[in-house]
Amino acid sequence: MTDAAQARTRALDVVEAMAPNPPVGGLQPELRLIDDLGFDSLRLVELTMALEDALELEPIPQSRLAEVMTVGAVQDLAEEMKGPGS
Repeated sequence: MTDAAQARTRALDVVEAMAPNPPVGGLQPELRLIDDLGFDSLRLVELTMALEDALELEPIPQSRLAEVMTVGAVQDLAEEMKGPGS
């Protein structure tokens, strides 16, 4: 498995573990963090810190976090932040 694939999988695991209202059928990329999974602002901050720890990332810029609304966007961000050389 490539680093990118590992980052995406690990990000999915973290979101699933932290989701206040996880769906019965599992997470899908189009699910919205707030509306579908029940994240609030505090839980989103905790998710950010958990992703940084789990993936050994540098702090995620606040400007990037504002764009992350779905499970797929979390995976995209994790893949991007992990980078090809990590």
